[in-house]
Amino acid sequence: MAVAALLAFAAPAHAATTIGEVATHSPANYPGGTEFMQNAVGAGGPSYDASSAGVITSWSTVSTDSNGTGAALKVYRPTADAATWTVVGESAPEVLAPGAVNTFPTRIPVQAGDRLAMRTVGAPGGPGLFPGGTNLGAAYKVFFFQALPDPSTDPSAGSAVTFDDEGEHQLVNISATEEPDADGDGFGDESQDRCLGLAGQFDGCPTPPPSPTPPSSPTKLRLNPQTHAASVQHVLKQHGIVLTVQPNVAGSVSATATVSVPAASVVVRFKRVKRNVAAGKKATLKLALTKTQLARVRKALARHRKLTARATVTVTAMSGGRSTKHLRVGLRR
Repeated sequence: MAVAALLAFAAPAHAATTIGEVATHSPANYPGGTEFMQNAVGAGGPSYDASSAGVITSWSTVSTDSNGTGAALKVYRPTADAATWTVVGESAPEVLAPGAVNTFPTRIPVQAGDRLAMRTVGAPGGPGLFPGGTNLGAAYKVFFFQALPDPSTDPSAGSAVTFDDEGEHQLVNISATEEPDADGDGFGDESQDRCLGLAGQFDGCPTPPPSPTPPSSPTKLRLNPQTHAASVQHVLKQHGIVLTVQPNVAGSVSATATVSVPAASVVVRFKRVKRNVAAGKKATLKLALTKTQLARVRKALARHRKLTARATVTVTAMSGGRSTKHLRVGLRR
């Protein structure tokens, strides 16, 4: 009887469930930085909501036939305002294999009523919705969100997001597996928690497992991003400078720049830019100046005719590793 009671305690409270739905064929593709969340479904349609407290342990989407592009799972929690939702968590951005169901592991603790959403990543974006002509009724409604003026801005956990657009006859191309979490440690009981019934932060265990023997010669990821900027740029006309970067691996690219104003002994800093980019895709980064900074640069150019900006471009791979390159850009009026 004691053994039976222990087994009953260790068993998950309910079985893993699938929420959401993926398209059966090539879906509609959308620009990077666009988010989609199901607002309503017709009778018999799929639910995109967590049915109880648990953990999202994987998510899936179907990519276009000709291009995999990029995507990430996001999870939102409702607020008192029907159009405003709070970010619960998100997966790492993933590069998709074309023309296939793509499934990725993740770990996002959820509560009942939390809702799945999809975020397209990089350029040219990702497969957001079921393809046109799927014969969905007007009861199927989708929320849209895109941070403007910079769509690469990704609201983080805890952020309040207002979905300001809605489309009918549409269904979000995403599903996820939710597992129970009986001990409430944030690890799915069926595939992630190694110590059922004992809460812990180490794969669900109170103490960490023994450290594995490190490999004798680990393979290092070779990063070789291609960076470029016009050697002379009209900074006043552009309100900043423009750089391009093309990483050879999926990850994020960021750029910063400074320019020294000789007479005033002032260093003007351009606004930092960061974006997620798929492997082999080219990203254009515009580093802007405020009105006050532009006024300083304009005054300096009137005296010196030409200044030099020093830019730093950093590529961080999703799988680890970082590469930094430096560029010089001549500034003219």
